[in-house]
Amino acid sequence: MRSIVTMTDIKQREEGMKQATSQMADQLNVGLADMVYNWCAGMKFVDITKMTDVQEGIIIRTMKRLDKVCKNVKNTAKIFGNIFLVDKMKAGSKSLKRDIAFVGSLYTPD
Repeated sequence: MRSIVTMTDIKQREEGMKQATSQMADQLNVGLADMVYNWCAGMKFVDITKMTDVQEGIIIRTMKRLDKVCKNVKNTAKIFGNIFLVDKMKAGSKSLKRDIAFVGSLYTPD
């Protein structure tokens, strides 16, 4: 992950941005990435919860936030005419939105 942050830092400096990405690397947390990846690959939610001690609600909230990111990237890609990225974001969102994790809740707004 640090290599991605380093490459981002180099690219930002090339473009004239003054972003402190070296500090961002220390704050970067990808702890739920494996769980979300396995969810999108078809793993059952009960099996995902056994992978970690993170509460179920946090896992679901993370997946819902990722779905919003996919929607925002998809909408931006439409504006720029990047159909490939639009299709990728649609597929990502579709693989996220299944089963119990996206059932409507009485407690949280969609």
